[in-house]
Amino acid sequence: MRPSKPGSGWFIGVAVIVVTFGAGCAFDQGVAQDDGAAGDGALTIHRCINDRTSAPLVPMEERSLVEAGIVRDDLGKTEITREACEEIMDRTPGGGAIERAVMAGNVVQELDLIREDMETAVEGDVNGDGVVNAEDSRTASTASQAAARAAREAVGTSVENPDGAGVDRGDLFANVASLQQYDDGGQYDDDDGSGSSSPVPEENPPPEEFPVFEEIQDKAQAAAVRAGASETAATAGGDCAAGVARFDGKLPETIEGNMVFNRPPEEMRWGESRDIKLVLSPAGLASIRELGRQITDAQAAGDVDGGCIGLTERIEAHLIGSGFGIEARPSDPTQAISSNTSTEWGWGLAAKNKGAQHLYLNVRIDMSSNDRREFRSVSPPVFDDYVNVKATLRQDVSDFAGRNWQWLWTAILVPVGIWLWGRYRGSDEKEQEE
Repeated sequence: MRPSKPGSGWFIGVAVIVVTFGAGCAFDQGVAQDDGAAGDGALTIHRCINDRTSAPLVPMEERSLVEAGIVRDDLGKTEITREACEEIMDRTPGGGAIERAVMAGNVVQELDLIREDMETAVEGDVNGDGVVNAEDSRTASTASQAAARAAREAVGTSVENPDGAGVDRGDLFANVASLQQYDDGGQYDDDDGSGSSSPVPEENPPPEEFPVFEEIQDKAQAAAVRAGASETAATAGGDCAAGVARFDGKLPETIEGNMVFNRPPEEMRWGESRDIKLVLSPAGLASIRELGRQITDAQAAGDVDGGCIGLTERIEAHLIGSGFGIEARPSDPTQAISSNTSTEWGWGLAAKNKGAQHLYLNVRIDMSSNDRREFRSVSPPVFDDYVNVKATLRQDVSDFAGRNWQWLWTAILVPVGIWLWGRYRGSDEKEQEE
């Protein structure tokens, strides 16, 4: 029997490596193709958002929104009209997928509340023809959208800016997304005009004129009537639409408050941990400057941002990011806003995935009434951006080995085993020849 040629074991080993990793790549590609499959259907919230947003909604981020109670449990099956979809887009110009999903939750909530009030007021006979049928359902849908839009326009155009254009609801107060970033040095010193401290956003006073409830209600009611609702149904729908629109417009019923938080860094190392804090307080109790001290005194890393926000008796706050391990402190996201002390939320943030990872800080204000328990998301969001998570070379090598140890063991043991077998067979044949 002829002895094996030197190096033949290594050649076979290389072939095994190629086949092994080729199979692995093919498997990965198969998974990617399966994950990318999508079916056609009616205009669901998923379809509305993903067709009009550059980056689609990530399933894990959607799951986090559902678990937090911010959106409904299945955006892929919740159908909305094209008019409602356009309303979501109009309220989130240039927004990302999470922001638009949150806004979809607001819009669906708003339309459901208006529709429910209309149907309850007339026992389902929304169009007033004496018969409750499918036509009433269609009228309720159309009329609720018409009332909602008319009410929002009444609030949005009630206060005029210096150029004479309508002021958006988010600008009636300094919005939480219109944040003033502090410098690292001397940002909390009471400056005497020397320029050593950085500017701090001022708490804006309420507008001098705010549309009275009846004015908004009348316009919403008229819009519902034009959409086919009876006078009684339209009155109930207009009343609800006016209440929601004033609420989103930082209505006088909310308390003017201040807010600060330490902005997550633009870059993090894979596995690195950071503490994120959000502090809210009635404006008359503590200034933005004073609230900022609470974060810096706690040695929370990151630049401190601050702004104004309308407060209610209870506030919810959620930090969402599928590429991070997030530990909420306290675990209950809902806290009562105190009139004599600030209220704080905290999160432990650990970077668990590499690459550009989305992070979203959502604040929801309580709009509950005697017979309803409702929270509504503040828009625009407090924070909506990406953190670039990088790994060291050592981390990359360790990660690769950890994820591919099956293939690595095969690639190493098989060639070594073949080589040892060849050596053994070669020595055995040599002994036989001797």
